[in-house]
Amino acid sequence: MSSRAVSSPVCLSVCAGGTLQISIPVSPVRAWPSSDVLLGCQFSVATASVDLKRLVVQWWLGEHLVAKFDGVPSYHREGARLSPEELRHGNASLLLPRVGDVDAGLYTCSIIYTLNRQSGNVELRVEAAPRISIPQRSATRLTETSFPCHIWGFYPRDIAITWLRDGRVLTESTCSTPQRNPDGTFNLTLTYTFTPVDWDRGSIFTCHVSHSALAQPLQEEFTLGVTWSATDIVMAVSMVLLLLVVAVVCLFIYITYEWKHFKKGRGAPYSVSKVQGLKRCLLGQEVTVSCSMRGTFPEDTAVIWERIHGGDRMMIGTSGGSEAEERPEEHSLLHRQPQGWKATQERSGTCLTASLTFTPAVQDDGARVRCSFRHKARGICAQRESREIRLWAWPDVSQIQVLPQGETEDTVQLAVQIQNFYPRTIHCIEWCWDGGRSWRDETPETNQNPDLTFNATSVCSIPSRTFSDPEFRVRVLVQQTSQNPKVWREITARDTGRKLCYQVSDVRGLEGCLLGQKVTLSCSMWGTFPEDTAVTWERIHGEDRTMIGTNEGSRAGKEPEEQLLLHPQGWTVTQLQSKNMLISFLTFTPTVQDDGARVRCHFHHEAQGIHEQSLTDVIRVSDTIIV
Repeated sequence: MSSRAVSSPVCLSVCAGGTLQISIPVSPVRAWPSSDVLLGCQFSVATASVDLKRLVVQWWLGEHLVAKFDGVPSYHREGARLSPEELRHGNASLLLPRVGDVDAGLYTCSIIYTLNRQSGNVELRVEAAPRISIPQRSATRLTETSFPCHIWGFYPRDIAITWLRDGRVLTESTCSTPQRNPDGTFNLTLTYTFTPVDWDRGSIFTCHVSHSALAQPLQEEFTLGVTWSATDIVMAVSMVLLLLVVAVVCLFIYITYEWKHFKKGRGAPYSVSKVQGLKRCLLGQEVTVSCSMRGTFPEDTAVIWERIHGGDRMMIGTSGGSEAEERPEEHSLLHRQPQGWKATQERSGTCLTASLTFTPAVQDDGARVRCSFRHKARGICAQRESREIRLWAWPDVSQIQVLPQGETEDTVQLAVQIQNFYPRTIHCIEWCWDGGRSWRDETPETNQNPDLTFNATSVCSIPSRTFSDPEFRVRVLVQQTSQNPKVWREITARDTGRKLCYQVSDVRGLEGCLLGQKVTLSCSMWGTFPEDTAVTWERIHGEDRTMIGTNEGSRAGKEPEEQLLLHPQGWTVTQLQSKNMLISFLTFTPTVQDDGARVRCHFHHEAQGIHEQSLTDVIRVSDTIIV
């Protein structure tokens, strides 16, 4: 029988007393609702095998008895199961099928053998993590719209859900009654309804979820899009046409006015362009900005560039040393010219173009540059100032790394390094992995480099049970701003270097085979191994080898070539399986022909290279009980 979702650590706690020792898995054991769970409890005694007449096993949930073995098994929970065959070999594990919230709690495994008694505790948690779905992400202007946040597949029922807008909690949202799914999990919907206007466009809405099955809160966000209705579009077009008519009339009046004054000699016969070339500055990449004067002006017109950062002003350079270029009085307040900044100019006909070339550093972020055209004798003093310099440095994103020091039995910690970026903020760091799970890192560990750029480290913890499939994939998306391209990194479970760790027991149950009396043999594998590991039994008698059968047919656990041999009649195979334990049983009625034969149990998984075998001693069939 297979468990759907169980987390049972490999580490054991051992209690010893005299000749009796008991081993219990470290708590807690986690399971999905309606799944099957195997609660491990191993014990050992001084003798090679356990005398069931001297053994008493009790399983308690709090103060309630769940199962008991005192010569024969008895159960107070429907479906619970203890294996007498396994008890004989020190395995008192308890199988609980289709667990629910009433099964959660602290279990006690109590072993009494002769005059010795030992007990151990293991906690069972029945839980399932919630998932988020937001189908509505845009609205029509001035139209009441509902934004539902569907939360589904969670267990237990208690959950905290919140709608936020730009980080502020929306208390007006309404929550539906939780609905139970066929598998025992729950669904519910939190809805926020409002009527958007133009300035609501671009607001960040976030659905935030907290639940006991989550290692950290889960959330999903979107940027609100507000569209116009048909009526709004007609009104907007009409307004634009009206503004165009007004603009044309004003332009005509302005041109007429300027022309009249120009004819009278009162207008300036030149024009000066804006400072161009500062759309985007990359840190350490050379930038050239320019400003032009066109029209009629003296040939010895001077050009002066300045760097302005708050109260700090620096002279960058002039074109020459004529009287027309005399610096204004405030130049005595300026610092010396910044290193690496170079000013040049070029005149062609009636156009004078001034250029400024520099390589921006972090200290230039937020600064402005000003270009001034001056001629003292003619009274020319025309200047243009640029917008603020905004610097960028693209991040260098490393491959995903595994953090050995952060790895526990329950989780695997993965990290990605984001290096040498500027400014400090990162728009998005999102981790996602197979199965539709995702997590957004809102607070990565960030530090500043000596060159004032930044490094960040994002660490994501993922349940270790998900790494059983070597093709399991984890991806991380890094986006510096909403306009920048997204950078992806990916790692598979195979690339993490996690190794399989398991053990296989001897074949048990062959003591005293009576002719015609049923015998049940068992063989166990426990530890870390693929869920689809297959089991094959063989009967070997001299040169005669007969395949008994496998209980699974997965592609990873293909049966060996000897499967083509005959299958003995009346020999059956069954099994019990949890996340960290697989027990296979072989049941048959021995005949005279079985005397001198051997039985082999084979655990195999072709894709993972698992080939583990355990061979019995020679079967000795007797028609009388040997004392």
